[in-house]
Amino acid sequence: MSNVMSGAPTLEFPQSLADKYLPKRIDDFVGLQGPKTVLSKFVANPYPSAWLFVGPSGTGKPTMALAMAEQIPAELRHVPSRDCNLQTVQDVTYHCHFFPWAVKKMHLVLVDEANEMTPPAQDAWLSKLDATDRPPNTVFVFTCNETYRLADRFQSRCRVLRFAEEQPEAEVAAMLQKIWTLENGGSLAPNFNAIVRESSGNIRSSLMKLELALLGLRPPGCIPESVPQGKQSAQPSCETCGAVVLPRRRFCDPCYSKRTAMKRCVNTRKGDLHEVPRQQRRQDYGRKACRPTQ
Repeated sequence: MSNVMSGAPTLEFPQSLADKYLPKRIDDFVGLQGPKTVLSKFVANPYPSAWLFVGPSGTGKPTMALAMAEQIPAELRHVPSRDCNLQTVQDVTYHCHFFPWAVKKMHLVLVDEANEMTPPAQDAWLSKLDATDRPPNTVFVFTCNETYRLADRFQSRCRVLRFAEEQPEAEVAAMLQKIWTLENGGSLAPNFNAIVRESSGNIRSSLMKLELALLGLRPPGCIPESVPQGKQSAQPSCETCGAVVLPRRRFCDPCYSKRTAMKRCVNTRKGDLHEVPRQQRRQDYGRKACRPTQ
């Protein structure tokens, strides 16, 4: 007999922050106002359909599909990346013709990293996503970072939702600060806004950096809470992200590298535009240098 049936307390195993604070419902997601509005109305009255979630890594695409399966509710069938071949498509859709288990009223098939599936599998989905050979009471959710490998006829059978790369910095920073307080992070709090900017909208990456700070790694921009507000500005900080830097430095190492790369790109473009005049000047200079003196 399990501990739950016997009334004994269940064991709680340690988890990473990304797993511990994983959103369980659609409304729990930070940002993503467009997808949240559409999918909240859909799970309230679900119907057989196909969805394509497109966006950068760490924006919550598979997690949103799991939240949909929880709220419909639906029996989840997950197809991992690079495992979606012709045989997998046939096996998954075959099981979707049977009635779901327990109180589930639909099937939800999650195909992760759909841009990695084989061409025969992509062709096999075409008849499964329309009225030709569609399984009953089934919702298909495909996730990908880019759509250039997906055929237009495949995308036309899906409802495409874009997961924006830029998340609201204030909301993500507030979430990180709340997690820091719940995890008893202490008085040496990091600069939460700097963590969000450095992660470039990737919430999973932001949680990983916050987890390192909780484990003892001094993150950029750590400021003790006991320091008066007027003294905080005396600390040298990066002009771009606000991280603490060494004296007499204007930018931290990541921001300095980005600025250097941008300058190189601009200089390269300028060099392409003025390549002919520069070569001409070099030739003229070489003639003058080789001209014998009188």
